[in-house]
Amino acid sequence: MWTSGPPNPDQITATWTADDAESGVNQYEYALWSTPSGFVGLKKFGVPSEIRPFTSAGGRTSVTINQLALNPGTPIYIAVRATNGQGGVSSTGVSLTLRYDPTPPVFPVGAGLTLIATSPATVSSKSAGLTPACPVPAPPYPSAPLPTIGAAMTLPLVWGGTLAFGPAGNPPVVTFSRPDATDPESGVYTYLYRISEQPITTNSGTDWNQISGRMTTFNIQGAPLNYTSQFYVAVVAKNFAGSVSQPITYGAVPRCRYVGPDRTGDLRRSRRRRSPHGRS
Repeated sequence: MWTSGPPNPDQITATWTADDAESGVNQYEYALWSTPSGFVGLKKFGVPSEIRPFTSAGGRTSVTINQLALNPGTPIYIAVRATNGQGGVSSTGVSLTLRYDPTPPVFPVGAGLTLIATSPATVSSKSAGLTPACPVPAPPYPSAPLPTIGAAMTLPLVWGGTLAFGPAGNPPVVTFSRPDATDPESGVYTYLYRISEQPITTNSGTDWNQISGRMTTFNIQGAPLNYTSQFYVAVVAKNFAGSVSQPITYGAVPRCRYVGPDRTGDLRRSRRRRSPHGRS
């Protein structure tokens, strides 16, 4: 059993199924309860919690219940039973808790995404100019020759985006952490993220990706993420009613620039070659 349709305080749609191999299903009946048992307190001594009594739906397997005037967050339950061709009545099936939820989830005021730093590659070099850490961590540089002139010193270097092409087999990956959103009526069902080369200001679009489980950290990999372009990241929360929050965003993450030592495999040279006449 499930419900469908946009949140509506006056209407809910339920769909169900049952079968009887011998005499078939003659009719279905549905009711609306305020508790999952149909009673307030113990069933033996309790008071019925019927909002709507059992009503015949005939042979239909779905029904739309109108004129409900539901209050936000108030739990309701749809109960259904079937009668077969011989008059036998089934046990009652009861839906999960249903709540009218007129509002989307909300992130705390001032909440945002956090870029999680990764350990940069380490290269032995006599000297190296460094820029602020690139948010897209560098993969190792295969077969990169290292300078041997003078005393070597080890400095942390971060890849800066001036590769002629990205190292094969090492697609860029970046990691973020997100805050929790709240939704007092139906609760937060899931979180989704989106990456774009343009600012993300709305929750529209179809290219949102679900964050696995309820993890507060997540990795982003694949287009349009690359080693050279700026990018924007947004996260939204979705509740059990299907409403989506406004996005929280990170970006633009600037282009990275590597200005490390010369002769490092695929890296472009960081210093200009001298001319034949000795001028740079």
